[in-house]
Amino acid sequence: MKIAFGIMSAVHSARVVDQLASCLRPYEVFIHHDFAQQSPFELTTPGVRYVPQPKRTGWGVWGFTEGVFHLLRHCLRNSDFEYFQLLSPTCLPIKPVAQFEQALTQSRAQANIESIALASDRDALMNYGMRAYAPHGSLRYRMMKRAFLVYYGANWQSAHRANLQLRHSGDSRRPVLESASVAVMKLAQRGYFGRNLLTHGLSPHVGGTWFGARRDICEYLVRRFEDNDVQECFSRIFIADEMILASLIADAPIQVGPSNHLVNRFTEGNPNWLLDTDYSMLEQSDRFFARKFPDDPDAPIRHRVMTELAGRVEHNTTIQRGRLQQHGA
Repeated sequence: MKIAFGIMSAVHSARVVDQLASCLRPYEVFIHHDFAQQSPFELTTPGVRYVPQPKRTGWGVWGFTEGVFHLLRHCLRNSDFEYFQLLSPTCLPIKPVAQFEQALTQSRAQANIESIALASDRDALMNYGMRAYAPHGSLRYRMMKRAFLVYYGANWQSAHRANLQLRHSGDSRRPVLESASVAVMKLAQRGYFGRNLLTHGLSPHVGGTWFGARRDICEYLVRRFEDNDVQECFSRIFIADEMILASLIADAPIQVGPSNHLVNRFTEGNPNWLLDTDYSMLEQSDRFFARKFPDDPDAPIRHRVMTELAGRVEHNTTIQRGRLQQHGA
């Protein structure tokens, strides 16, 4: 199977991205690198290609979502891949990529992502309702965020679901406030406070960004992304990438398989760095990739995973460095 890997890059070191790209050989690797945030950016891995005219990216901004679809569109135009997998610079394979290919040939799934429907899950609604049903920073967004904070109170617990962190278990010691908070979210969901994704015909889902999909589904995603309604809705959402891919894939009448990723547990909304003590978790996982590995090419956990789990020879850092074209395929 022909696989294309896409990497969204901006601030992490070139040596770390080089390690990842080396582990993915001999498959195609495309890099969407934001040179406005880090330049120069030089790789040594042969055959890696940059996406021209990259978008200006950043955490939580619409430009990151635009960049993901810009990368995907470029791959569709410049590769005959059969399956596309999105990665971050802090990802590494935790199984040989040839084993990943074999699994794909045996799977009936057309896309791989884990998601939660806001319509059928109270914690998903309470955590993400303000994003799905209100423009970021608007008065109703602030009102719904207040409802979210009141609902969980000060003694909330963290849950790791769909490669995201969610608060769970409302503050049952205050049942009236808890019920009122849920009512606010449901009124917004039904469109009482203004137009939202549901009024545009989409059922909001949330899930990790790092999806995989077969070529026809990638073509479908690009077509949907170019729809004016989709652009108008999702461009106003905070951290839209955690919602747009999950929602568009869930909206399609296709077979969706589990995520190919293991994402480490979160602290205050950010995945924790994987450490040596996490090795057994990685070794026992049935996933093919993991994040978030330290942004240090010499981190022991990176080298142990590359050699013992991914089955790769260490990346040769003595190879004469050559610059890939920054603005060409």
